[in-house]
Amino acid sequence: MNRKERTLIGFIIFFVSFSVLSLEVIYSRIFAVLTFYHFSSMIISVALLGFGAAGSYLTLKYSQEIRPEKFILNNAFYFMISNIVSFYLIVKIRFFPLELSDDWTNQVSLLFYYFALAIPFFFAGKILSFIFTRYSKEIGILYFFDLVGGGIGSLSVFLFLDHLSAPEIVHLISIILASILTLFALFTEKRKVLFYVPVLILLLFVMRDIHVNQKMLVYPPPSKEGFNWAPPWKGKGEIEFSEWNVIERLDITKSFQRKAWDFGGDISPNYLHQEMELRYMFKDGIMSSGILKMEGNLYDHEFLKGYLQSAPYQFRKYRSVISIGFGGGIDLWIAAYHRLRRIIGVEINPLKVEILKGEFKAYSGNLSEKAVLFGEEGRHFLAKRDLKVDVIQMSGLDSYPALSSGAFALSENYVFTKEAIQSMLEHLNPEGVISINRIMFDPPRETLRMVSTMIKSLGQAERLEERFFILKGTRWGEILLKNKPFTEEEAERLLEWAEEMRFAVVYNPFEPEKDNHFSRFIRMSPEERKKFCREYVYRITPATDNSPFFFQYYKWKNLFKEKKSRWGYAVLMPVGLKLIIYSLLQVTLLGLLFIILPVTKLKVSSTAFITRNTLLYFAFIGLGFILVEIIIIQKFLVFLGGPLYSLSVALFSILVFSGIGSYFSPRIAQKLKKNIYLIFIPIIGISLFYIASLSKILGVLMHLSTPARIIMSIGLLAPLSFFMGMPFPRAVRFLSKNYNDLIPWAWAVNSIFTVFGSIFCLFLSISFGFNLTWIIALFFYFLAMLIILNLEGKERAG
Repeated sequence: MNRKERTLIGFIIFFVSFSVLSLEVIYSRIFAVLTFYHFSSMIISVALLGFGAAGSYLTLKYSQEIRPEKFILNNAFYFMISNIVSFYLIVKIRFFPLELSDDWTNQVSLLFYYFALAIPFFFAGKILSFIFTRYSKEIGILYFFDLVGGGIGSLSVFLFLDHLSAPEIVHLISIILASILTLFALFTEKRKVLFYVPVLILLLFVMRDIHVNQKMLVYPPPSKEGFNWAPPWKGKGEIEFSEWNVIERLDITKSFQRKAWDFGGDISPNYLHQEMELRYMFKDGIMSSGILKMEGNLYDHEFLKGYLQSAPYQFRKYRSVISIGFGGGIDLWIAAYHRLRRIIGVEINPLKVEILKGEFKAYSGNLSEKAVLFGEEGRHFLAKRDLKVDVIQMSGLDSYPALSSGAFALSENYVFTKEAIQSMLEHLNPEGVISINRIMFDPPRETLRMVSTMIKSLGQAERLEERFFILKGTRWGEILLKNKPFTEEEAERLLEWAEEMRFAVVYNPFEPEKDNHFSRFIRMSPEERKKFCREYVYRITPATDNSPFFFQYYKWKNLFKEKKSRWGYAVLMPVGLKLIIYSLLQVTLLGLLFIILPVTKLKVSSTAFITRNTLLYFAFIGLGFILVEIIIIQKFLVFLGGPLYSLSVALFSILVFSGIGSYFSPRIAQKLKKNIYLIFIPIIGISLFYIASLSKILGVLMHLSTPARIIMSIGLLAPLSFFMGMPFPRAVRFLSKNYNDLIPWAWAVNSIFTVFGSIFCLFLSISFGFNLTWIIALFFYFLAMLIILNLEGKERAG
């Protein structure tokens, strides 16, 4: 391959991979609206499924007589067009995720999602697998363009989403592909330029129409409240404000009057008939909060003292509060009503801060002038600042409809972990209190798990049972954890207020043990609590940063329990865990049908030993790579400030530096000669070091600014990623010498095991935590090392 050809081919690989990774990231946002957040995890699986099917297809159809320029142009065009067609199919597919197990048609719809989304990735995979097969001897440089393009593509969405909506970005990716096709045709088949230019103009016109007319296009399903406010047949419906960003899609309704609303914490029956005016706020189609219209004198709004969230202000005169996840700001108004002098609101989505300071400033009663608002992740905010306050409050983070169904079971939440509670305690004044509102179920699950996590965070603290006070409204529970033990006088004031507001007292440290789970659990010994957690119907063991799936209460052993059993109504598996099972079965079946079955028809010239070990090798490095990649994204989530930030920056770092590792791998291979294990040992060694110390390193660096944290993340991931980019091209070069017909097989097997691994990682992480899952990934790398040593040893001996 001459220099011009290498440049053109590298150019195409770069932009195909750029487009593929951009689509993966943006569809993770789209599926968060179309379904629920954790369904977006299947995007990686679907992309790799399309890639694997392309490898298998090419195995059967590949020929040296195929003209590369024509093949690339045709399939890039199909990639561009199918991207748009698939998008419009996906947003029209009827899929009700909360009825996944009750209505079998939803499982069919899920399969349609897989098929529709896999189509563009299939054509992209055809291009890449063709190039890797045709130019296998140049795999190092080609794999470099592939990974670097993917890395920059994943980062690009991070930049685009603050300016464009998700549907616009999908169209923009096809516009970029059309532009690249036009340029490539100028150097290869100029007559096709006249065909691509009109397509490019049409796509630009469609994108402009979406932007100018603010077309929503992506609607939540009926199981989300947002569907009722913006049904597809009414356009935006009652939605007056809608905007995408890297955190969520934020929709805000028109203003309307209603009776008192709970705002993530019950209001006293004394004020249930209070009239209020507000706007609902939806996060990815789920009702997360609302903006209360505030007019006149603040102290005329007496109902503010009737919310459960005002409990911390009843037993002591506090002066300062941090509200994490303040939503529309009701907790901040409650604090203002109780005359706190320092009110700080922290919200992960900066867009909510912007609208309260701008478009809805007057409507919200100039809330931004009464409280200092920050658009940051809660853990982030605390770690970056050396400040002490009297109250840290979190009210109703996440949504009841989703939680009650278990729809967020696979969604990580790092503000509800042991480490998060410890960080909050460190930022409290000596007499300060943590106030958390969670829903009270019967039997209790999230409230009891929150108490379990708080107890774990206290360690060996003395008088532990005197540091809790728990209240209950109609359906919400208020958990108070004090930095020091409550006094009897403080407990008495809370009792008087609860009686006045007609709230129930679930736990009072100075009352005899009540006949409820909380009273017994808090007073148990550590050994008794462990036994209780093992036997309890729900999973209520403390949530930690290593296993932050706070809302995953369900136990695998209860999967097949009958409804008639004692806890039958409570242990039905939620959507999240069912999704793991359905996804594992479906991708395995689809992988066998569209990846493995086609290549079994191809005869290869290698021996059974070479074939078997080659396929095992590519399976193991596929599993190892995807497990490490997903865990790293999770490990950096808090540090970088949110899921999409972590996804973009971590993927960029891993892919770009893996690409650099691939680029240098031929030279390193020449120097290593027989010592191939020196490629794998750094992967295992650096990973073990990170398993032991990465959390501490990130904790020390948390105070840095966002740009500095991004730079540090890239620096930390560079060494590991550099070596992770070497195993794949190293083995392809080995095959290209005498077993070139095994390369499509290798591509197919690597793809299907990467597909399987992306879902298998969820199962392992939920069951055993991230660290053990990482160790399992290293075991796969170790097995791959043994195999390649054996293969190359046999080759030299032969």
